[in-house]
Amino acid sequence: MYRRFALASLAAACSSGCPIPGLDLFAAPDDRECRFDNDCDDDEECDRGECVALEDGSEGEGEGEGEGEGDPPPDPEGPRFLQLSTNITSMGPYDTLVITAVLTDDDGVDDIIGGSLVDPDSEASYGAFQTSASEGSYQLSLSWSALNAVDAIDFTSSGTRRLQARFFDVAGHEAAQSVTVTLTCSGSPACGGACGAARCGDGSCTSSDGYPDSNQYGICSGVCRDLATNTDCGGCGTSCGGSCALIDSEYPVCTCGAGDCGAGTACVESQCRTASDVALQALSGDTPNDGLATMYVDGYSSTLCGFTASEADLFCRAAGYTSGRLSTLPSYSGYGYQVDCTGASLFLDCVFTYDDTCDVNRVVHCGPDDAPPPDGDFTCTNQDLGTATGATSGTTVGRTNDYTTCVGTGEDFIYRWRAPTSGSYRFDTTGSTLDTVLQILDGGCGGTSLGCDDEGAGANDSLLTLSVVAGHDYVIIVDSYSSSGTFLLNITPQ
Repeated sequence: MYRRFALASLAAACSSGCPIPGLDLFAAPDDRECRFDNDCDDDEECDRGECVALEDGSEGEGEGEGEGEGDPPPDPEGPRFLQLSTNITSMGPYDTLVITAVLTDDDGVDDIIGGSLVDPDSEASYGAFQTSASEGSYQLSLSWSALNAVDAIDFTSSGTRRLQARFFDVAGHEAAQSVTVTLTCSGSPACGGACGAARCGDGSCTSSDGYPDSNQYGICSGVCRDLATNTDCGGCGTSCGGSCALIDSEYPVCTCGAGDCGAGTACVESQCRTASDVALQALSGDTPNDGLATMYVDGYSSTLCGFTASEADLFCRAAGYTSGRLSTLPSYSGYGYQVDCTGASLFLDCVFTYDDTCDVNRVVHCGPDDAPPPDGDFTCTNQDLGTATGATSGTTVGRTNDYTTCVGTGEDFIYRWRAPTSGSYRFDTTGSTLDTVLQILDGGCGGTSLGCDDEGAGANDSLLTLSVVAGHDYVIIVDSYSSSGTFLLNITPQ
């Protein structure tokens, strides 16, 4: 009935016939064996009104076409698929899959009330089809994440996804047809939709404790693993020892604890580190023994910081030098790992804590010449404090303006000071009547400025905190912001 109606309508629109090769609009419907591919057997197609065998013996018109395998038989009273196809046959994580369905119905396409795309195994829905410009045509677009949300994308090299389109008419008759798409990560595995994700030894994407694999370390989380032999030692709760360490700090169920890595190895980011992971990264060719203390962590050279003089010595010995100390070169900010070697006799027995503002004592000096370099010119100084700490009073009254500091324009008083120990020291002018500006130079009157401050300790009072090297000399300038007056200089080890 519908075929006769559709042909009559098309004939009425073409008053003098339509130039469509091979199509006789005015032939009686019964004169032809078929009008559509669905009128023929599965191994045939409709060609100019006759059912002819497919040359390759396959169903449909090529890749991306509806396959029909495992689908229910067509309902003779329901809608019929003329086409079910996809824009691509192989889908990656950045592709968009577009499924196009073209249907007809003996009672007219208006009798079709719509359709949806489902997973035929779980019955989970990917969403509803939307009507397109052509009558009887519908489309649905899906992203990689949308596919993963319905059924996790897990495979070792590639996978396939069977998608079933289901359409209904007003009377509730159903038409269902499937299409299969290949999912790929360009040869890499996928776990939970993440390309390149690691898999457990049995090929699954989760370990026995239910946590996902660790993408960072390439092994299952919640497993105590021997990093030397690359074998598992046991599950969560296992007491690790020797070269074993609990893996994957992303999940606190399993963390690497003190002593897990054994003597002479360090647990950093839940992996055991050895002396081969420690290295001095020279800052310049002129001072090859001065550089950043680094440790190889997670495939990258990470900077260490927060050294004391004794910790610098431990580091340098672990890196293959005979001794070490803090460098006189200035430090600078950056991310890295804070070092705490309290009670440690070996550097790899220290504790390492990540810090994204790792800006104190990052530069060390390694080598046999562990004595500080010779001091420079101190003829500019007004007083030698020696190694004194605590409070020292002074005045800028009657002095000259020898230095123009960061903001100070008045008279100044200049000290020479030798660090009694290596480490962090606080220099401030708290308690002064003078509006002060404080500046410290490294190694002499013409040395590099290590810092300059105006009101870091409050109104009129200045503050600097620096890392110093035992036995090294520094120039401390107490400057007047404008007018002269008396002041207190406080030096306090931290």
